[in-house]
Amino acid sequence: MAAAFASARALLLLQVGVRLVTFVLNQLLVRTTTPAVFGAANVQLELVLSVVLALARDGVRATVMRRRDQLRSVHNLALLPVVLGGIASVVVGYVYMRHLAPDALLVHGAALQSSVALYCLGAMLELLSEPLHTYALALDGYLRLRVAMEASAVLVRAGVAVVLLQPRGVAWIAALYTPTSGAPLAPEACALLAFALSRAAYGATLLVVAFVGVARLASTRQAVATLLPARDAPLDAETRELVVVTSVQAALKFVLTEGDKLAVARLTTLEEQGGYALASNYGSLLARTVFQPIEESARLAFSEALGEVHSTKPDAERGARTSGAWLRVLLRAHMLLGAALVAFAPPLAQPFLMVVAGPRWATPPSHAAAILGSYCYYLPVMGVNGVVEAFLQSTAPPATLASYSRVLVGASATFVAVLAAGRAVFPALGCDANTVLVWANVAGLAVRVGVCLRYMASAYAAWPQVPAPRLVASLPSRAVLGALLVSGVALRWQTRPLGPPGTWWAPDAPLVPLATTAAAGALATLVLWYVG
Repeated sequence: MAAAFASARALLLLQVGVRLVTFVLNQLLVRTTTPAVFGAANVQLELVLSVVLALARDGVRATVMRRRDQLRSVHNLALLPVVLGGIASVVVGYVYMRHLAPDALLVHGAALQSSVALYCLGAMLELLSEPLHTYALALDGYLRLRVAMEASAVLVRAGVAVVLLQPRGVAWIAALYTPTSGAPLAPEACALLAFALSRAAYGATLLVVAFVGVARLASTRQAVATLLPARDAPLDAETRELVVVTSVQAALKFVLTEGDKLAVARLTTLEEQGGYALASNYGSLLARTVFQPIEESARLAFSEALGEVHSTKPDAERGARTSGAWLRVLLRAHMLLGAALVAFAPPLAQPFLMVVAGPRWATPPSHAAAILGSYCYYLPVMGVNGVVEAFLQSTAPPATLASYSRVLVGASATFVAVLAAGRAVFPALGCDANTVLVWANVAGLAVRVGVCLRYMASAYAAWPQVPAPRLVASLPSRAVLGALLVSGVALRWQTRPLGPPGTWWAPDAPLVPLATTAAAGALATLVLWYVG
């Protein structure tokens, strides 16, 4: 338990520090690229990369995490993503260029092909680091290595993109590429290649840091051996069954979690995709910074508890108490944070974008402000789902995991149904049609949360003497909820369009009462939470 908390704290501090730096760098990207290029890179090409990684890695990684006490036996399994990634890169890249790439991108011709190839190369380099990551799980310095990998890769990616998108960087790409293409590159094509090169740099950095880390923690010989198949590491039948189940679930989960981007890529223009990508990037900042490290640490904690559960009865009860305490802490934190997000964030979305990204992104025709406001309702559901789904995937037997695949299918169907209904209903209600993608995600994720909570209740029914974690019991106190409700209503009542930047902080400007109300509400909430 203490080790899990230490792991979460370290990863959280890493993410906060790195994201603060990259947040500043990304503001330069937003202000130096057009919405069309930003949308192409962060929706179209990121989907290509995400599909390759999801098909090749996610299922294998889930299996490895459940077999962390038998890492030697899954050595060859950790190499499987490299093979699958090579196949997926070729197939996905070809299908995208042949059938899925929009006409607005196809005009860039060979530059688009090179960009897709660089994104696939980035995916392959990232997959090559997977065996090293798996081996490092058994080393004492795993956490430090993970911190170094994530921090270095994120910073390198942001730094490379910022440098290459400056005028000199664009000129360098054009000078480098023009002799091979036979024609001068358009600025948009150069910007697309800049994003692609930064993604390849991200994968290369992960691989290099992982290799150096394993070499220092073990030996250079071991680092090399980790990247080579072993003859004496056969997979048992249970592991083979588990990897099939988790791989199918990973594919289904990808369709659901990335369903919004899939829909955006097919249904909107590149400019609209840019607005959605910006809003999603800002909205998911909290998810990447806070939720992701907590979820990963929770998986480790629940996996350790699973080992105790399958031993003697006293150990099983101790494991149930440990995981229950971990669940209660996480659920309370997520419910407090989620309630605060719902109260404060949506009415502040448009002023936030106006300040950090500029009027081009915060005002029509951009839909970024409306999407970001809706995303704030999605984040609490995402956080809770990460915790309860981590418990299910770390503790459930293979048969339960197999049945959960049907739940993911049902959640995907819910997403599609809400998306189809919302596209017809939202315009009639005067709502931004682009926000229906976020609400469809909320509906689909709510299905998964409900099933995971049901499994959690059934799991703790085996130990009546152990208090079962409950979502309702994790809600903040009535006083805290009351303060958040009053703050949310006051902020929404004061919300109105911002004028020119020079008038934002005038005494009668919208930002003044908004900032005052938000500060007073946040202070009252913190005081009541602390007192309670």
